[in-house]
Parts: sequence; structure tokens; C-alpha cells
Amino acid sequence: MYILAFSLLIGFLLLHIWEKRRIINGMVLTAGIFLLVIAVLLQLYAFDNQIVTIVTSAILLLLLSLLPFFVIGIAIMLILNGTNMVKKKDGALPTCCRC
Repeated sequence: MYILAFSLLIGFLLLHIWEKRRIINGMVLTAGIFLLVIAVLLQLYAFDNQIVTIVTSAILLLLLSLLPFFVIGIAIMLILNGTNMVKKKDGALPTCCRC
């Protein structure tokens, strides 16, 4: 789990250097942080303390229940970003890059 999270964070850095698409960078960064949090919580879950185990399992269940909404949100952002990436005829930047 740590390897996957760190590889996503390294992928974020490479995407940031390679091209400046903020939405994709934000998604990769968020996924990396999400996996790091889950990995740390899984390490805490392995402790013998019963209170830590109960609290950690509750937080893990909460995070994993939010995962489908996260994936649906990413899909909606990609669809909306794809519709706004049409190049203007006058050479102006696409609407997603005018922040």
C-alpha cells in the first residue's frame, strides 16, 4: 500500500513537471494522500490496543464508504473538463485555463 501511494505521489510530481493540467495533478495527489492515510490507518489497526482498533476501523469504514463518491466526482470533473478544452478561434486559452 505504501509503494502504491508513493508511486502516485511521484506520478503527481512527474505530471506536474511534464504538463500543467491542474485537474489531473490534483486527482493524482488526492489519490496518493488518500492511499497514504489508509496505509497509516491499516498500520494502526494492527496494534493490540482495543480502543485504537475500534477507532481505526471506524475511520477506515468511513473513508472506504466515501470512495465511490470520490470516483464519481473524478469522472464528472474529467467529463466537464473535456467539454471546456475546446480551443477558441481567436487564439485565446481554453476556459479551464483562465483562472
